[in-house]
Amino acid sequence: MHNQDMDKQGAHKQDMFGRQAGLPWLRWFAVAATVVLLDQVTKLYIMLEFSLGESRTITGFFNLVILEWTRRL
Repeated sequence: MHNQDMDKQGAHKQDMFGRQAGLPWLRWFAVAATVVLLDQVTKLYIMLEFSLGESRTITGFFNLVILEWTRRL
């Protein structure tokens, strides 16, 4: 049965790998929007919790340090 036949029966359209076709860009947009949102929330948290010159050790080799403060959101 071809994908075109399935469409006539009201089933979902599928791509050549059997995945549901439709709006693949919407999924990527959601991922990108989530990454941007998490980035902004993290920046806001650090702006509110850190003082200029303050350092916090995250792991043995990774430290967060505020060296210069520019407010760009």
